[in-house]
Amino acid sequence: MKKISIIMFLSLAASLFTACDKENNDFIGSDNYLNSFSLEKDGVVYHAEIINNLITLTVPQEADLQGATARYEICELATISPDPATVEEWNQACLFTVTSYSGQARNYNYSVVRDEKVSGGNVILATQAELEAFAAEKVKILEGNLIIGEKTVPATEYDTVKNLSSLASLTEVRGNIVINNSFGGMNLDGLHNVRYAGNLYIGDEENAFDNGKESLLSIELPALETVAGQITVNSEKVGRICLNALSEVMSLYVNGKSVNEISLPLLKTVYGNLTVSSGTTASGANGEITEFSLPALENVGGNLTLQTLSNLSSLSLPVLKTISGKLNFKLLPLVEIISFPALERVGGTIAVPYDMSGLKSLQMPGLKEAGAIDIDGRNNAPIIETLDFSSLEQVNGAFALSYLNIASLSLTSLFSVDGTFDLRYMQSLKELDLPLLKTCNGTFYLYYMEGPEILDISTVENLSELSITGSPAIKKCKVPAKVGEIVINAASQVAEAIPMEGLEEVENFTLSNFRNTELTLEGYATAIKGELKISAAYASRISMPDIKTLGKLSLSFSSTLKNLEMPSLEKIGIFEIKTPLDVESINVPRLEEVTESLLISGVSSYNQSRVSITDLDFLSSLKVAGSVTIEYCGNLTDFSGLKNILDSISGERWSVTNCAYNPTYEDMVAGKYILE
Repeated sequence: MKKISIIMFLSLAASLFTACDKENNDFIGSDNYLNSFSLEKDGVVYHAEIINNLITLTVPQEADLQGATARYEICELATISPDPATVEEWNQACLFTVTSYSGQARNYNYSVVRDEKVSGGNVILATQAELEAFAAEKVKILEGNLIIGEKTVPATEYDTVKNLSSLASLTEVRGNIVINNSFGGMNLDGLHNVRYAGNLYIGDEENAFDNGKESLLSIELPALETVAGQITVNSEKVGRICLNALSEVMSLYVNGKSVNEISLPLLKTVYGNLTVSSGTTASGANGEITEFSLPALENVGGNLTLQTLSNLSSLSLPVLKTISGKLNFKLLPLVEIISFPALERVGGTIAVPYDMSGLKSLQMPGLKEAGAIDIDGRNNAPIIETLDFSSLEQVNGAFALSYLNIASLSLTSLFSVDGTFDLRYMQSLKELDLPLLKTCNGTFYLYYMEGPEILDISTVENLSELSITGSPAIKKCKVPAKVGEIVINAASQVAEAIPMEGLEEVENFTLSNFRNTELTLEGYATAIKGELKISAAYASRISMPDIKTLGKLSLSFSSTLKNLEMPSLEKIGIFEIKTPLDVESINVPRLEEVTESLLISGVSSYNQSRVSITDLDFLSSLKVAGSVTIEYCGNLTDFSGLKNILDSISGERWSVTNCAYNPTYEDMVAGKYILE
């Protein structure tokens, strides 16, 4: 029994065949159509035409179909008999019956037409004489490759191929059409009747087509409807590309400095990548194309890349709905407006780099999903004044915008960012609206922003980190009750410690690079489970009135810091006070527990005599300590503030060294708290 492959590309079938449509999504099961049929023998595929229940297979005169393998498509849940897998003799006519799921039958008559105008092998035409000899055969369908010219241009043009007009009988090339460097013609006019090709190559992605001519080759194939594989045009010697009947292609690659026109008015589907470029740098940019329009394009199955087109000013893809890969723009300096009114999904990254220097408006009002978004201007060349992502619901990676001139960012439909939410250098942004955002699986990051005045991300669940740097214009943050980590970096500016409305608990909290003389943390969490880090070298007073429980505070006092106020603190895991040189007051009146360790240190003998602390009365409410280490406090003589912790600690966890008075644990138990 011969092997049979039933290929059901549902998405393709939906667009190409309407015979099997079901209304209202209710499966009736009455469809009984044979949608496609082909035979494969010895690596050659013969495609049949199906018209009015007739299956007509046109093959070369010499083709032997005995034992060929059938490939076909029928409607969903329909059956076919006899089973083509059981048929051995395909050289003869036979009858097939397709029966629907509901039992309705339809007959199809299979027949073979042997046409001397079908050629089964590859054809290489290196000279005009060879081309004319092949043309005399009047071949309509070429099962193999059509290779015109040679890769190396000869020293003289004696009998090279210059004219393809004699090939007018060709309608299908089921292999590759390859135009090599020695082809000396100005156009491909002899291929004007070709409706189908396997692949079309004028150069390849690694090797450019170069015929050595000053005049430009025009690629115009008005009948070409389908290219099963790829179209590759890589050449500085190509001017026009006009494929006005082309509706689908596996991939399209155009790379050419001299291309001045690309016409693809009926192109509906690109199953792979679509690339139009001229190298990757500005020096090699195409300066000829001013307009690029794909009015019928609906789907791109891979990446869509437009780059290095220095004079392109008009870009139109009005019905494009899906891009399964990335959407890449690069070095299109004259494009002012990018509008994709029908675009709903981009599977990869939407990338708009800083070299899109003329871009003022990016409009994707119907976009619902993107793999990631990366739009990046530069400090001397901010881009984009209006941005429309109003329907965007989810981003499956990072959402990153920088150096944009937009005044507001309204993402009213966005509920999920499965990566970092990153806004940088948005000096004009005053409004940020994220009313539905529930998921942000990376850092929510704002860097050198001039707004918004109130940041509201209170709807986000399980926020791992909020990081704000150099953004004093932000006056308040509305945040979830629990946050993993919060980092506020004042970037060496005088700024308020931004209140965190709604915050109840945070794992770690960092405040750094404040130039304030006073720093007050009001409206913050009452519980910080991890570490609170504070860097404020110019502050003389730090106040944290709300914090009740804290995992760790390691505070290095500068020469200016005089006062630490934590009036609500009741419990802390690790409490470290380092270099308290000129301290006037440490106020922790409710502190009862230091569950792990208490450290008060001048850090070194150099600082020992400069530490101003003389007593520990500020710890008089303390009842529990896991361990105590006090060192390099050259003026400390009174330890009575720790007398209430002695029942909670053992001698092994008590250490006092290099102080004015160094009581042992036994001294403390004996009541010798003060130097005599």
